[in-house]
Amino acid sequence: MSRLTALRLAVAATLVTACTGAAIIASQKSAATMQKAATQFLDSLSADQKARASFPFESEERLRWHFIPNEMFPRKGLMIKDMNEAQRRLAHDLLRSGLSARGYLKVTSIIELEDILKAIDAGADDVKIESEFIEVYTAPTELDIVRKQLDAAGLKITSAELFMLPKQSTPLDDKTALQALRLLDQIEDLDDVQKVYSNGDFPESALMEYASA
Repeated sequence: MSRLTALRLAVAATLVTACTGAAIIASQKSAATMQKAATQFLDSLSADQKARASFPFESEERLRWHFIPNEMFPRKGLMIKDMNEAQRRLAHDLLRSGLSARGYLKVTSIIELEDILKAIDAGADDVKIESEFIEVYTAPTELDIVRKQLDAAGLKITSAELFMLPKQSTPLDDKTALQALRLLDQIEDLDDVQKVYSNGDFPESALMEYASA
């Protein structure tokens, strides 16, 4: 074996050792992160919630991974709808700690799609996905019916109200938008006025300028 070949082999062995070491460190960090996230999540639960959310390692529940509707094959566990906002955030932190960024995105996308299907089944006319919630639109006469069906489907409703939604909006430039915002504020200040609606499409720059004025 030549000196050059031996040197190459030595360098390759060093690189393999370094990569293996990095993998072990990364694995240890991942396990520590998951353990911390799990502890914080469990500590946030009440005694009843903790009893539903945790099982012995040898429990058969550990092997019951499926997406069959609960009504057909009831699953034990703590449902997202039974958690408060802080507990939901910690549950998502735990989920993130055990998944790749792509895996977490896939899971949350499935959750959003399931919520949309529930909203459509409840009679929604339109559904819009925002960053942290879903907006559901329906006819005024159907509001209470859709609200009750969404609640029965397990979706947490933060607000439900009647309001005027324009069929067509009118784009405004910055100058016109600022004038319209001032006028709307003046009308809203009148004692006999309860709510003010507009079909104006206000530019973000005008809204920020008006808010800072």
